Amino acid sequence: MYIALKDDGFWSEPLAMRSMWRDVWDWHKLTDAQRAEHGWYPLREVGAAFDPLTQTRSPPSYELGGDDVVTATYVVTYDAALAAESVNAEHDRRALLGRAFPVEGVGDVPLEGSEKTQVVLLALKDTARDLRDAGVTAALLMFTDRDGTDRRMNAVQMIALVNAGKAWMQQVHEAKRALKEMDPIPADFADDRHWPPIA
Repeated sequence: MYIALKDDGFWSEPLAMRSMWRDVWDWHKLTDAQRAEHGWYPLREVGAAFDPLTQTRSPPSYELGGDDVVTATYVVTYDAALAAESVNAEHDRRALLGRAFPVEGVGDVPLEGSEKTQVVLLALKDTARDLRDAGVTAALLMFTDRDGTDRRMNAVQMIALVNAGKAWMQQVHEAKRALKEMDPIPADFADDRHWPPIA
């Protein structure tokens, strides 16, 4: 990339070499010294890399060195509010994705954590308690899991499934809070090691 000092004293936007520049043909074949005669200099970036989920980056400051190379320097700053919002988004992603929970007599039941599913499951658990208290042991409760499979369960199985889902969701919430209490929030906050399993 190359950059030029404009007549107004400000630097241009970085430009990739093209075959022609204004009235100069074979612009891309010129040497750096020849391009410098037209006011264009090679651009070197310093500190350009940053994590957009936890950091902000300043606009570049440009300096023309004695080697006729322009250095663009950036200042990267940790942004606590941005990092916290990124953790919130990762929490929501994992909660919505959910996980599979083993239920005795049924097998692994995959659940997703949308609000709609949570409401349905809590209602089914309420019905399951009534059936259990009434001594009903038949598999009368139907639920469609995350993968679209209809699951028929008895009261004890449904209560176990909902309790497992609630406990896991609480672990996800606690992981989010623990991350947001760190200063700074680690750049790898989305790594599985910071969260309960989603397998």
